[in-house]
Amino acid sequence: MRTLLLIALFASGARAAMPERIGLYPISLPEGQAALQESLAAQLHEGAADLPGVKAFDLVAHSACAPDEGECLGAAARRAGVEAMVSAAIEATAQGYRWHLRAFALEGKVLAEEKGEIQGGPLDLGGALELGVCSLLGAAPCLGEIRIASDAGVASAHVFVDGEDRGALPIEKPISAAVGRHAVAVGQSDEKRVRVSYGRTARLVCSLRAGAPALLDEADLAAPAAAPADQITLAEARTRAAQILVAAGAGLLAAAAGAELYTHLGSQPVAGGSRSGALTQTNSGVRRTGILATALAFTGAGAIAAGGLVFALTPSGAALQGRF
Repeated sequence: MRTLLLIALFASGARAAMPERIGLYPISLPEGQAALQESLAAQLHEGAADLPGVKAFDLVAHSACAPDEGECLGAAARRAGVEAMVSAAIEATAQGYRWHLRAFALEGKVLAEEKGEIQGGPLDLGGALELGVCSLLGAAPCLGEIRIASDAGVASAHVFVDGEDRGALPIEKPISAAVGRHAVAVGQSDEKRVRVSYGRTARLVCSLRAGAPALLDEADLAAPAAAPADQITLAEARTRAAQILVAAGAGLLAAAAGAELYTHLGSQPVAGGSRSGALTQTNSGVRRTGILATALAFTGAGAIAAGGLVFALTPSGAALQGRF
C-alpha cells in the first residue's frame, strides 16, 4: 500500500511539474488529410484555454521535426519562447484514426504522453485529441457539462448520452460528461452530436417538432432570424438609391445633349435674324432650349456625383463584418 501511495504521489508530482507555457507543434496527419491541420489545431488551442496550470497554449510554426524527435522539438520550443512542446501523430485506420500525443521538455525529454484509437471521422478525432491534450497536461478529471432545457411537451422523455440513460426530462442539473464528442438523444429522436470541452457547458434545447422530441443547439435558437424577403438592409437601400441617382443623372445628361443639339441646329437661322434686327419667336425658343440644356447638364452631373458619394459611403459586406 505504501509503495502504491508513493507511486501515486510521484505521478501527481510529475503532472504538477508540467510547464505553464506550452507550444503545439503542427499535427502530423495521414497523407491526403493535411487540410484538417488548421481546424484541429484551432480546436485544441481553444479547448486548452481553461486548463488549470496552463497559461498559454500557443500554435508553433512548422519546422523539420518529426513528432517523436524530442531534441528537435525542444529546440523549436526554445525558438518559440515556450517551455514545452506538444506533438501529435495521427494514423488512419480502417474505421477511424490512431493518435499519439507527446509533451517534450526543452532538452528533449518526454514529460508525458497519451495515445489511443477512435472510430469515426475528423470531428470525432478532434474530440479525442482534445481529451488527450487535457489528460496530457494533467487536468484530471477532464470533464465538462451538457445542459438540456426542455419544453413542457417533452416532459418524461428520457435522455441518452452515448446510449446511457441519464434520466427523464426535465433535467434541472447539467449532465457531467468527459471532454470530447458525445451522442445525445431524447426518446427515439435522432442523435445530436455534441462537443464537450474542459470546464464548459454545452447547451441544448429539447422541444416538440412534428409531434416528436427534437434537440437543437441553444446557440441556433439565439441566432437572429433572417429578415423577410420584402425587407432590405440599410446598406442595400443606400446602394439602390445610389444606382437610381446615377441612372437619373445619366438620363438628364442625355436629355441635355439632345437639347444642346437642337440649340446648335437652330442657331444659324437665329444668328441671321439677329443681324437683321428681327428677334423672332424662333430666336426666343432656341435661347430657352439652350438654357434648359445647361440646366439639365448641371442637374445630371450633380445627380451622378451624389450617387457616387452615396455609393462610396455605403459600407461593404467586408466592412460590416469587421474586415477592412
